[in-house]
Amino acid sequence: MMTLEEAKTFCRIDNDDEDALIKTLLKTADEYIESACGKKYDKNSEKAKLCQGLLVNHWYENRSLIGNKKALPYSIENLLLQLRYDIESSDENDKN
Repeated sequence: MMTLEEAKTFCRIDNDDEDALIKTLLKTADEYIESACGKKYDKNSEKAKLCQGLLVNHWYENRSLIGNKKALPYSIENLLLQLRYDIESSDENDKN
């Protein structure tokens, strides 16, 4: 899982003014990925960290409540599918 500092670097945030928001977005991204995968995922994989960073950045940049219905970028959707597939593959290998 990304640290606060890693997320701020990824989002190019230089100050500490919105640390509470970034922490909330990190936790929400973690929960979102877990929900999208259907179960626990490898939070230390680079793929998971990238997905988390992309989610945090997307939500940070698109905070408007009215008139801005931006869907998740394809790269995030694709990473979520890959993370889910990684979990399903490892589950299949555990059965063998």
